[in-house]
Amino acid sequence: MTNIDRCYNYVRPFPFTNDLEPTKEGASSDSGTLHNVVDLVMGQDGILWVLDVGISETLSDRPTRENEAKVVGFDVATGKAKHLIPLHNLTCRLKSRLQFMVVEYRKDTVAVYVGDGGTRSIIVWYVRNGEGFRVKMPYSTVLGCRESREMDVFYIALIEQCTGNYIYFTYLSSPDVFRVRTKDLRKRINPKCLVNIGRKPCRMVFVGVGYETVLYFRIKGQNHLYGWDAKTSFLEENFMLVRKSKDCRTITHVDVDNAGILWALESNIQDFLMGNVGCFGPNMMLSPVLDKPTPVNECDSANDGP
Repeated sequence: MTNIDRCYNYVRPFPFTNDLEPTKEGASSDSGTLHNVVDLVMGQDGILWVLDVGISETLSDRPTRENEAKVVGFDVATGKAKHLIPLHNLTCRLKSRLQFMVVEYRKDTVAVYVGDGGTRSIIVWYVRNGEGFRVKMPYSTVLGCRESREMDVFYIALIEQCTGNYIYFTYLSSPDVFRVRTKDLRKRINPKCLVNIGRKPCRMVFVGVGYETVLYFRIKGQNHLYGWDAKTSFLEENFMLVRKSKDCRTITHVDVDNAGILWALESNIQDFLMGNVGCFGPNMMLSPVLDKPTPVNECDSANDGP
């Protein structure tokens, strides 16, 4: 790299339009085209999984359905679509709200889990078998929610422990966090398998998982980054302040690289949601989190902002 190269981060669209080649899993001629990607996961095998809800103009009064919802798996080395998972048979056109997904790699298979907040469900898809189903969560998971399921945000996170893998989930307005073993989800669950791990001291916004068991989050309306290790009890005294925000950018994603360094993606998404982006457009920053985590004594909940 030249000195000039070191001063700039080159950004280009991924994938290129001519790289989209849906596999036999696709359901329609344009099913490999991306319309509105709301979440993505980088897999261990070099596959980038993206969740496309197929709806544009979602902030307007009249959203436009461009295509059915789907998950596409791209080979990051070639940009080619290797997997295409149609979700139209597992969702409800009127009620479903697909927002986040996680991908579990096991010795025998790869499983994709998609949270559907609108129907109080988690979609399970077996990549190797090319089949899936929808698991309805018990009504107890929405007790105490201050928003309707159609307007709320449904967060899910994959925690990998020596005792098994778990999906932790909560609605933004819910007072509680729940968890369920992935093997129970794959068996289409028994309500008794669901565990309420405790009350949230604040309105938590999940932003990612690192080091297999650390759940990272921020507080609604604030930009500081917090962490909680799932190997400890879900108590405020076990929360850690990972990094204090230095500007008005909002952290939306965190992940750990191959060297074990935690990275955070920040942007002016709050301005976008409020319609105040202005002539400068999107403002994003990807940076390593090198601060030493410190204990948190209290979680000051805020009610403004997403």
